[in-house]
Amino acid sequence: MVKAYLKYVQADVIGGLVGNQCNIEYCSVQYEDGTVKGFYLVSGCNEVIVFTNINTGEVDFKLYDPEAINGQVRALKVSKNLLAAGFNDGTIKIYDLALEEYEIKEVHKYSFHRSAITCITFFDDNTRMASGSQDTYIVIYDLISDIAQFKLMGHNEQITQLQNLNFNNASTGHQQQILISSSKDGMLKFWDIDQQSCLLNASDQYLSPIEDFAVIPELKLIIAGSQDNQLRLFRVFLEQDTQQVSCKLVGGFKKDSGSKLLEIHYSQLDRLITLISSDNIFEIIKVNIDKKDSLIKKLLRLSKRKALKRKQREEDLDQEVENEVKEVIIDKDQILSDFESGNYDVSVHFSKQLAFEMDSQTKIKSISTQKIKTKSALNTLAIFAAFHSNQIQWLNYDLDSEKKDKVIPKTQKIFGELESHKLAIRSVQISENDGIMATASFDSVKVWQIDFNSQQESLKMRCSQSIDQQNVTAIMIIPGNKYVLMGTKDGSLILHDIQSNDVVFEEVKNKHNKEIWELAMHTNPQIPDAKGKLMIASCSSDKTIKFWTLVQSTTTMKVKLQLYQKIESTDEVMGVKFSPDGKYFVFSLLDQTMKICYLDSMKLSLNLYGHKLPILSFDISSDNNLLVSCSADKNIKIWGMDFGDIHKSIFAHQDSITCVRFIKETHYFMSCSKDREVKFFDADTYDEVFVFDNFFGEVWGLACSSIGDFFVTVCADKCIRVWRQTQEQVFIDEERERREEKAMLKDAEKEYQEIDLAKQNQLDPFSKDKIMKIETIAAFKKTSENLRYGEDLMEALEMAEQFKEEIEQYEMQLEECEKSKSKNRPPKPKASPMFNNRNIFQHVLIHLKAIRTSEIENTLRFLNYKQCTQLLYYLEHLIRNNIDLDLATRCALYILEAYQPQIQMTTELIPLVKSISQNMRSHYKQMRDIIGMNVSALKILEKEVTQAANQQISFKDFNQPFSF
Repeated sequence: MVKAYLKYVQADVIGGLVGNQCNIEYCSVQYEDGTVKGFYLVSGCNEVIVFTNINTGEVDFKLYDPEAINGQVRALKVSKNLLAAGFNDGTIKIYDLALEEYEIKEVHKYSFHRSAITCITFFDDNTRMASGSQDTYIVIYDLISDIAQFKLMGHNEQITQLQNLNFNNASTGHQQQILISSSKDGMLKFWDIDQQSCLLNASDQYLSPIEDFAVIPELKLIIAGSQDNQLRLFRVFLEQDTQQVSCKLVGGFKKDSGSKLLEIHYSQLDRLITLISSDNIFEIIKVNIDKKDSLIKKLLRLSKRKALKRKQREEDLDQEVENEVKEVIIDKDQILSDFESGNYDVSVHFSKQLAFEMDSQTKIKSISTQKIKTKSALNTLAIFAAFHSNQIQWLNYDLDSEKKDKVIPKTQKIFGELESHKLAIRSVQISENDGIMATASFDSVKVWQIDFNSQQESLKMRCSQSIDQQNVTAIMIIPGNKYVLMGTKDGSLILHDIQSNDVVFEEVKNKHNKEIWELAMHTNPQIPDAKGKLMIASCSSDKTIKFWTLVQSTTTMKVKLQLYQKIESTDEVMGVKFSPDGKYFVFSLLDQTMKICYLDSMKLSLNLYGHKLPILSFDISSDNNLLVSCSADKNIKIWGMDFGDIHKSIFAHQDSITCVRFIKETHYFMSCSKDREVKFFDADTYDEVFVFDNFFGEVWGLACSSIGDFFVTVCADKCIRVWRQTQEQVFIDEERERREEKAMLKDAEKEYQEIDLAKQNQLDPFSKDKIMKIETIAAFKKTSENLRYGEDLMEALEMAEQFKEEIEQYEMQLEECEKSKSKNRPPKPKASPMFNNRNIFQHVLIHLKAIRTSEIENTLRFLNYKQCTQLLYYLEHLIRNNIDLDLATRCALYILEAYQPQIQMTTELIPLVKSISQNMRSHYKQMRDIIGMNVSALKILEKEVTQAANQQISFKDFNQPFSF
């Protein structure tokens, strides 16, 4: 009989607040009726989008894919009620911030980039969007039609920022939408979205890589920052003669920081520029636009200063005659004339308001600012700063303060201080009754309360306590859930009381001299003078193993550790464990060996040899029969506890295996590795059952519950991932096929990307550099998702064509019988059960509707010419009968455009194409008439609202022409 296993699914991702790759955004979330639920900070941590309530500090929403198919979140952008998130594989997901059934729903998904998304921008009306990526391309999306319109090419390095700017073109009378892009190639490019072309390029003379830029629409200025201390100013204007967009570098000024610019933002409402540099210096720059008199005075002072410096250079004066040259003559009328014409130094619009260094021990990643009202000040700027330490700081700055330079923003809150680890999480342990969990990193230890309901399939973990203890290398929860024992890097043992949050005991006298690598315990060791007592073992790099018992102090009446026994080894001890029956203890050494010893006599029982590199972890099964060990040699070995023989050696991972654990009362065990994978094995059959690979750092530890219904992993990406067991049965062959199919789809996706890239970079024999200089192409990308859609559609077409042929043959036979007047009529063919009582047109339509709207063209690319012509037959039926007209028309137009030369060469398809054309034109005319009537009716309603109540509406209003 084939053995079945219960499947594990990811239940939660906790502990992560801010990732090292993503920015943060400020937004509001609303209910369906429009009322505001709260104001949130949106951050990306690995694969999770986190919504942190700024008032409560709690995480109210988390959006993530349990399989982490799209990788890490790399870019976030909020515009009105939409949130766009860009991922590591080039996918963009768009969410509606208006709650639907108390959840944030995904409304769009696009996957047209080949590498990580770096920036996203929405156009003014939220109907279009643009995205930039590390693949140097810019993709424009139509959110109404849910399609990617086209792809812009021109940059040589990754895109760093996208902004849009509108111009009123006097010659055409229309508003011209311009998209501005920056890149690390040092170029600013201006794109006409309607014409799908690049209008012009701009840069400084050094082609400095542009890290970020902001647009000031009132002045038509672009302020850009690079890796130096300069902020460069570009003026965008329309040429008077040609009405063409032009850009000119008009100056710049220095920022207080000399390091690389990270982010720069402009608030049009407050007219403030906020920027942050890599050395954690935050700056606020005020933009003066309306105060004309102060601008002219500042311009006069600047002109005098420049004239004075020019005079000094010309006459080469020394310090003694400097006072004679201070009076210089400047042409005030000329300066006023230049100011009116716009030919002046635009840096006079900017005045520095604040510059200070963020108080943090780690580097800053991103900032977000928002103007708020507080009790102490009505005009307060809230500054939210995300750090690499997995925390967000909230600072308030009073914009009306008179002492601008002396007032440093005050820290209001630190989000993530309780539940977030600042450094990689190294170890985890779950208590014996599954009540609490402890996680440790080199910065702190966190205690978590576990609420698990297997019947309701809910598993929640809440951080209840943060222990500020650094350099913890091993942790253990004492039975009873009252104490946590910690082993440190300097060899100390610290006993912490969870209820009082105090250290009740710290071993100083008999402590280890070096790092403590592991702690083990047994509640009933088989030792005559220690039966019924809790025994604890600690191992260290000082080549010793120490055994401790818990006793109560006679003076302080507090629990403390008492040294029971100490043994020395020949090499550094890497790990120690008690056997479940309490008769043995096992320890591993740096010399790649393990030793099994009797607990009562402390004498050696068995020596285990076999690993080629040090053993990093091992565990013993509950029935004392098996021992499993893992090593830096990437192998897992299964040993027999009776004779110390190797049952099986498994090459399990692609890197060092950091931890291995048995599930209690079974022979199932789990392993984790630096290759970012966790695997589930059966020690009886030696089969690899499950592989969990949704990690973004080395997996350092794992812990299983008492009955194996959930397990927890900790990782270098500072996140804690929780899996729970379901009632769904899984077989090994099915899982193996699923993994092979997943790997095959990944390989196919890479191959498709290489083919598409080769097509885009076609050689041009008439070009000097032999490369075709194409600015825009159709946006497409073949992915594994498209392949699945394509296979389903091809299968549906094959079934429909087969049944259609059977019907045609039946009709031919029936016609022959009628001609011959035969009574033996052929049997009518029966439809396949897969049709589910649908006809062939409905069957094909169901599979077409299953494709995501944005992926229709990408899916149709998998169909060959014959299959596309077969599909045209079904599309013609749908268009003729006005069934799902939008979908059918879109598919038909793509096929006709893609295979136009082949279709023109065949006469068989001409009637089909003519029918599609005539029916599409007829439906278009009907829709145009309906829209025209609706527009006219809306105009009448508008007049009815605006006109006086006694004025009547004439029938002529119905016949007025309309325009879109």
